[in-house]
Amino acid sequence: MAEQRKLRVHIESGDEQIDFEGNPDAVFSAIIDFLTKAYPGYEILQGLIFTPDLRRLAESLEGVLQIAPEGILLTTPKDLPAEDAICLALMGSYIGNQFKKYPKDSLSTNELAKVTGKAMKTMFNQLAWMVDDGIVERVERGEYRLTSRGIKKTEEAIKQLKT
Repeated sequence: MAEQRKLRVHIESGDEQIDFEGNPDAVFSAIIDFLTKAYPGYEILQGLIFTPDLRRLAESLEGVLQIAPEGILLTTPKDLPAEDAICLALMGSYIGNQFKKYPKDSLSTNELAKVTGKAMKTMFNQLAWMVDDGIVERVERGEYRLTSRGIKKTEEAIKQLKT
């Protein structure tokens, strides 16, 4: 039988020290409880600050895309609107990079065209609109990545795709 992974975390805050040990979910919950009690404003901020839930995002992408050594593979219908296809491809690079399974959190225009199956002209036009709308940002010449707004938009696109 495989041994269940344990997580051990030590936190020091001023004179206070505390250790947490157990399965990752239990440790994470205990840390959040500790922070909420130690820093009452944390709970308020938690509702105001956008922090993508990587685990939930990755789970929602199952059946929508795959991260392969040669790149992102969309497993969705080919007739997706260009904006949704671009968002999904960029979400794949973002999630893959966060989990250290993909080398970067952005894709080039050429990579996007290849992943989405859309024409280069469509890529150039759509990306310009998406930059203007704040959904993607240009990180270097010809490379694009999702913004926080783009992540939220992609979450909605995934929900619609799965219903």
